[in-house]
Amino acid sequence: MATDGAAFALPPSQNKVVAGDVVTLDLRDHKGLYRIDRMEESGLRLVEASRVDPQVYVPQALYEEGATLQAHVGPTPVEMLFLDLPLLTGDETPHEPYVAPTARPWPGSVALYSSPRDGDYILQEVLRNRATVGVFKTPLLRGPTGIWDRQQGVEVKLVSGALSSVDPVDLFSGANTLAIGDGTPDNWEIVQYAQAAPTGTRRFGISQLLRGQAGTSAMIQDIWPAGSFVVVMNGKPKQITIPSASRGLERHYRFGPSKQPISAKSFRHVVQAFKGNGYRPYPVTHLRMLEAGTTHAFSWIRATRIDGDFWGNNDVPLGEESELYQVTIVQDGLVKRQTTTTEPSWAYGHAARQSDLVVGEYQISVAQISARYGSGPARALLVAALP
Repeated sequence: MATDGAAFALPPSQNKVVAGDVVTLDLRDHKGLYRIDRMEESGLRLVEASRVDPQVYVPQALYEEGATLQAHVGPTPVEMLFLDLPLLTGDETPHEPYVAPTARPWPGSVALYSSPRDGDYILQEVLRNRATVGVFKTPLLRGPTGIWDRQQGVEVKLVSGALSSVDPVDLFSGANTLAIGDGTPDNWEIVQYAQAAPTGTRRFGISQLLRGQAGTSAMIQDIWPAGSFVVVMNGKPKQITIPSASRGLERHYRFGPSKQPISAKSFRHVVQAFKGNGYRPYPVTHLRMLEAGTTHAFSWIRATRIDGDFWGNNDVPLGEESELYQVTIVQDGLVKRQTTTTEPSWAYGHAARQSDLVVGEYQISVAQISARYGSGPARALLVAALP
């Protein structure tokens, strides 16, 4: 509606109008529609009116092709998982954790702030990609490593996104990698799946699994229960930058929609510390015992977290500053002996056993030691304390 006012005398043909009516003026130098606001009788009927434009009342969609009204969506709380993972490709920064943000609906981007204390926050990252995150709807039982786990599989429900099957060739090149865990930074098993089939809205059954990948065989649980978290490691979860000196120290994090201030109710607060599991040594493999007379001779094969899939004529790279293993003897829940060795073997002589043990079974566990990390996950073997 045009608001420019006008005053004029009505033509004789429009003398019957009243205030509020719209009349047409068609003069020699002007033509338009006016709404009568006030009339005055003084021998001649004088009128004050406001010009009106009928185009104002035409729906806007007629002028903007495809225009639709959008419902307002308020700020949505964001879920974010922190994952302190081993090296997946070898190109990652070993001590930096991954973050996997998600929300439904997605706010467009997520701001992550951090601080050594709950105050004086600095902007850590602006995360523009929503991670593909879900939960188990059925439990996943313990499975084998190094071969296909062909049990029935598990059903996953995603917050967003989808899962799809791949050929084994693509799988062996790193496709369809999942982190499954309880939501804490440390406890994640790396799994790959070859088969996925939709079972409902954002629900998928996955099967033909490779378990305990990237040295996480020690993280395999007897059962991952329904409700366990699933994160698709497809490049959308990103590592965040933290100083190497901050490894193992608690930091405060606040995160939420980036268009909202950090004080908004849509922001959440967590305190996390990260060990730097990219430095964590892999468990040793093929722990065995041979009886050499009265000596129990143990041997194992070293695994490496760096370039372990590059098979040549020589052994895989060490991946540590030096080769060192921790050997622990336990009986009846008590540590009877703990020592180190620089070779992938160790001999437990008769005299030492007689000094350490009583009659019965005992357990030996072996863990590789990293100068940056300490002892990695141990591989254990139960043996009888024979003479």
